[in-house]
Amino acid sequence: MPKRSENYPQEYIDYITKLVLDENLKCTDVARDQGISVKNIYRWKTAEQKRRSEADQAQDYKTPSEYQEREKELLKTYTRTRRGKSDSKKRPRTSFRTTKCSLPVHL
Repeated sequence: MPKRSENYPQEYIDYITKLVLDENLKCTDVARDQGISVKNIYRWKTAEQKRRSEADQAQDYKTPSEYQEREKELLKTYTRTRRGKSDSKKRPRTSFRTTKCSLPVHL
Protein backbone atom coordinates (compact mmCIF):
# COMPACT_ATOMS: atom_id res chain seq x y z
CA MET A 1 0.00 0.00 0.00
CA PRO A 2 1.50 3.39 -1.01
CA LYS A 3 2.28 5.99 1.60
CA ARG A 4 -0.35 8.71 1.95
CA SER A 5 1.02 12.16 1.25
CA GLU A 6 -0.62 15.19 2.76
CA ASN A 7 -0.59 18.62 1.25
CA TYR A 8 -0.38 21.30 3.89
CA PRO A 9 -1.55 24.86 3.21
CA GLN A 10 1.23 27.41 2.82
CA GLU A 11 -0.06 29.41 5.80
CA TYR A 12 0.36 26.34 8.01
CA ILE A 13 3.89 25.75 6.71
CA ASP A 14 4.76 29.38 7.38
CA TYR A 15 3.37 29.08 10.90
CA ILE A 16 5.43 25.97 11.63
CA THR A 17 8.64 27.49 10.23
CA LYS A 18 8.12 30.64 12.32
CA LEU A 19 7.74 28.50 15.40
CA VAL A 20 11.02 26.74 14.65
CA LEU A 21 13.07 29.66 13.33
CA ASP A 22 11.71 32.70 15.14
CA GLU A 23 10.48 31.20 18.42
CA ASN A 24 13.47 28.80 18.69
CA LEU A 25 11.35 25.72 19.34
CA LYS A 26 12.81 22.31 18.57
CA CYS A 27 11.61 20.56 15.44
CA THR A 28 10.91 17.39 17.36
CA ASP A 29 8.73 19.20 19.91
CA VAL A 30 6.72 20.99 17.21
CA ALA A 31 6.30 17.73 15.27
CA ARG A 32 5.03 15.92 18.33
CA ASP A 33 2.64 18.75 19.29
CA GLN A 34 1.26 19.15 15.77
CA GLY A 35 1.24 15.48 14.86
CA ILE A 36 3.31 15.83 11.70
CA SER A 37 6.55 14.29 10.48
CA VAL A 38 9.85 15.72 11.68
CA LYS A 39 11.22 15.28 8.17
CA ASN A 40 8.59 17.69 6.84
CA ILE A 41 9.55 20.30 9.39
CA TYR A 42 13.27 19.97 8.61
CA ARG A 43 12.52 20.25 4.89
CA TRP A 44 10.32 23.33 5.41
CA LYS A 45 12.90 24.85 7.74
CA THR A 46 15.78 24.52 5.26
CA ALA A 47 13.61 25.87 2.43
CA GLU A 48 12.63 28.89 4.53
CA GLN A 49 16.23 29.53 5.58
CA LYS A 50 17.31 29.40 1.94
CA ARG A 51 14.50 31.77 0.93
CA ARG A 52 15.42 34.23 3.68
CA SER A 53 19.12 34.22 2.81
CA GLU A 54 18.39 34.76 -0.89
CA ALA A 55 16.06 37.63 -0.03
CA ASP A 56 18.72 39.22 2.17
CA GLN A 57 21.39 38.89 -0.52
CA ALA A 58 19.14 40.27 -3.24
CA GLN A 59 18.19 43.21 -1.06
CA ASP A 60 21.77 44.07 -0.09
CA TYR A 61 23.36 43.83 -3.53
CA LYS A 62 23.62 47.10 -5.39
CA THR A 63 25.42 47.80 -8.63
CA PRO A 64 28.06 50.55 -8.76
CA SER A 65 25.74 52.73 -10.84
CA GLU A 66 23.03 52.37 -8.15
CA TYR A 67 25.55 53.50 -5.54
CA GLN A 68 26.49 56.53 -7.65
CA GLU A 69 22.83 57.37 -8.19
CA ARG A 70 22.12 57.19 -4.45
CA GLU A 71 25.20 59.28 -3.68
CA LYS A 72 24.02 61.99 -6.08
CA GLU A 73 20.57 62.03 -4.44
CA LEU A 74 22.05 62.35 -0.97
CA LEU A 75 24.43 65.08 -2.06
CA LYS A 76 21.60 66.99 -3.72
CA THR A 77 19.39 66.88 -0.61
CA TYR A 78 22.35 67.80 1.59
CA THR A 79 23.20 70.89 -0.45
CA ARG A 80 19.52 71.92 -0.55
CA THR A 81 19.18 71.75 3.20
CA ARG A 82 22.50 73.54 3.73
CA ARG A 83 21.28 76.42 1.59
CA GLY A 84 17.93 76.50 3.31
CA LYS A 85 16.01 75.29 0.28
CA SER A 86 14.20 72.40 1.81
CA ASP A 87 11.69 70.43 -0.21
CA SER A 88 9.02 71.02 2.39
CA LYS A 89 6.88 74.11 2.23
CA LYS A 90 8.05 76.93 4.40
CA ARG A 91 5.79 78.33 7.02
CA PRO A 92 4.65 81.87 6.44
CA ARG A 93 6.57 84.34 8.50
CA THR A 94 4.66 85.80 11.34
CA SER A 95 5.43 89.20 12.63
CA PHE A 96 5.18 90.02 16.27
CA ARG A 97 5.06 93.74 15.59
CA THR A 98 1.81 95.34 16.45
CA THR A 99 0.34 98.21 14.53
CA LYS A 100 0.01 101.50 16.28
CA CYS A 101 -3.39 102.15 17.56
CA SER A 102 -4.82 105.64 17.55
CA LEU A 103 -6.95 105.60 20.65
CA PRO A 104 -7.73 108.80 22.46
CA VAL A 105 -5.78 109.22 25.62
CA HIS A 106 -7.71 110.54 28.60
CA LEU A 107 -5.77 112.56 31.08
